[in-house]
Amino acid sequence: MEHSILPCHPLPHPLAGDPEKTAYLDIVSDGHFWRTSSILSAVYIVFEDGEYRKHAFSADPSREDDEFRLLEALVPLLRGDGIFYTFNGTSFVLPYLGRKLKAYDLPYPLESAQHRDLYRILKPLYYMLRLPSRRMSDYLPFTGCNEFYDEPLPSLTHLLPFLVFPGADVIPEEASPRLVKLSKEEPYLYMTIALPCAVPKKISYSAGPYYLIADGDTVSCSVRMENGTVRHYYPDYGNYAYLPQEGYAVHKSVAAFMPKDRQIPASWDNCFTRITVTDQFLNDPGMQEAYLASIRSLIRTSISEKTPFSAVDPENENV
Repeated sequence: MEHSILPCHPLPHPLAGDPEKTAYLDIVSDGHFWRTSSILSAVYIVFEDGEYRKHAFSADPSREDDEFRLLEALVPLLRGDGIFYTFNGTSFVLPYLGRKLKAYDLPYPLESAQHRDLYRILKPLYYMLRLPSRRMSDYLPFTGCNEFYDEPLPSLTHLLPFLVFPGADVIPEEASPRLVKLSKEEPYLYMTIALPCAVPKKISYSAGPYYLIADGDTVSCSVRMENGTVRHYYPDYGNYAYLPQEGYAVHKSVAAFMPKDRQIPASWDNCFTRITVTDQFLNDPGMQEAYLASIRSLIRTSISEKTPFSAVDPENENV
């Protein structure tokens, strides 16, 4: 068994969490069934003495005691508090590790720590970027990190700024986007939205009636108006009914007083009301912020419904 300690390159993105309370764990085995496969390597990245350090372990499966020695050296390093990241830890890394430790009668120190699975966190980008799969290698080219990806897990945290605009559980409230400009040029409404941190790569995508370009610390959004109106989406579409003749949704408490043949259950993409783009709207920050929130809600909902975005790469398209 070999154990080396090296500086971590690249460093995680600041949105990943407090460095002193954030760690990264990866395990590679020669199979997925814990009883018949062996651990080949493990990487644990943790903040120590003012810097991130990579503890890299490797085991020789031909040596009977190498796997045990690897785990025996890894366990004392694992922190039982704070946050730790994995990639596909929910389905593989943690169940596999837990069973191995139990079989060797070793403690499992991660019970009280907060686990964040980048495989699941980055799921929205699979749809936004139209990736061929959700393998780690498909995400890495968008991180903006070194092409050799010395440390894939910290590299993947550099994708988190892409999730600031639609919003995600791991993005802190203080990192919310901010509307800085809104203008009307028939037949379009244009918005410029500031992000608290820059995205690593320029991308563009569409969601419903909205076309967005994320570039640096700015998201540009355009929407084609319909007879001088735009759509304000409601997130809880299960509580609404859509009126096909009117072309908008109403709450079920209102729909109860309407004929059944004039309504259908609302879905995520038609649960909206129409807002007329008046001078008052163009000069009222409160109305604009509410409208921005509805756009973000639409994008989050379309992601949860597993509906792909229509995405293009600006390096290959004129946008």
